[in-house]
Amino acid sequence: MRDNLQAMGAEQRHTFTATFERTGYKTKEMRYATYYRPTLLVNDVTDEQGKVLTDHLWFNYTLGFQKLGHLEKGDRLQFDGRITTYTKGYQGWDAELSAEHPIETDYKIERPTKIKLLGVCEERPPLPKDNWDLVQQIMDENAAFYQARDAQVATERAAREAAKLDNAKQQYREEKRREEAERAAEEAAAQAEGRAYRFARFSVTVMPQPHCNEQGDLVWPRDRTPREYSRYRVVDRIDGRVLADNHGHGYLNGPKALRAYQRQLRQDEETRLTQEWLEKQPSDLLWAWVQAAQVSEPMLTAGQLRVQMKQRVAKAIGNPLTEQASDISFDAFFRNWWRQIRDALGQIISKRRHEFLAAQPPELPTAWFQEAVAAGVQRDDRQQYVLTKMTEYISGLSLEQQVPPTDGLLRRWQKLARRATRQGRRRN
Repeated sequence: MRDNLQAMGAEQRHTFTATFERTGYKTKEMRYATYYRPTLLVNDVTDEQGKVLTDHLWFNYTLGFQKLGHLEKGDRLQFDGRITTYTKGYQGWDAELSAEHPIETDYKIERPTKIKLLGVCEERPPLPKDNWDLVQQIMDENAAFYQARDAQVATERAAREAAKLDNAKQQYREEKRREEAERAAEEAAAQAEGRAYRFARFSVTVMPQPHCNEQGDLVWPRDRTPREYSRYRVVDRIDGRVLADNHGHGYLNGPKALRAYQRQLRQDEETRLTQEWLEKQPSDLLWAWVQAAQVSEPMLTAGQLRVQMKQRVAKAIGNPLTEQASDISFDAFFRNWWRQIRDALGQIISKRRHEFLAAQPPELPTAWFQEAVAAGVQRDDRQQYVLTKMTEYISGLSLEQQVPPTDGLLRRWQKLARRATRQGRRRN
């Protein structure tokens, strides 16, 4: 850390002197292009009293420096600036580089102004005005440096990759030895406990997936390296047949795999018991229950009948595994059974509604609507008012005349009223 720069504080600007070393450039990756920005390096930065503040600093090659013309190594520069902080270090996903170059806060000089070239009287050659031409000139002047740097970077990268490969091979060998030891221990435990199954560990490769940012763009993670995770499945101890593996994804550990396998066994047993019960029952038993429910409560809708029949079937089975009506396998069997009578039930209910409407005065819904208007009922509540009146009217009829009141029934009734009105107008 540059303690001398930190001690000067950031409250005011100061005058500094430095020695020009060389030029350079930095890049910035944008969405569809790479942008280049020229920079320059100075050494031996001192204050007005000649005290050395830091051995080097990087600046953006701004217009203030470019106006000086072509700088040469060893030129002394004077400028004013303000002390500020910045973050340095490796900010990628490579663990080794992060350890070698940790993220930390350091100090620098920003916004240099009043830039002067000291001790030089002759005018220097001007620099290219175009940013890309200036970057090209910097690349040409420092070609040897960049070639040596690229070669060093390539050598270091190759060494890191080789070390990673050796480490991966060592981890793979250790993983295989651990798997063999775990498998032997699991086999011994299965034999000792008399189990017909055992737990088998395997690896699952997970590919990184993109996600949407706040702007709705699809963004990929920086590290796209596939990752391997250990998972467990339940297999037959004799022939290795897979008994439970969560559709190929496995389970996080052995206990979770065991619980899933036991849950699957319970579901299989429940399926078997439910199927046996259904096969023993008469095919028309559910229909008899539906007819009995309709006789006792004629105003039940098809949906309400279904709920009642589901509860009745669950109670009739009486097995602890199938006693709850929300069970998945029981729901499947009940849907199959209910499907056999659903169409007949719908036809009977439609026929009863048609006969009911033919026997009732068609002008009643209109009278109820006018009654709601006269009573001052709000416009949004008038439909509910008419529905309530219709329900009360149907409830007052005999059981043979009652039908389930629904919105559709009211619409049909109102349609009959409009039809009767039109016919009366034609006769007149």
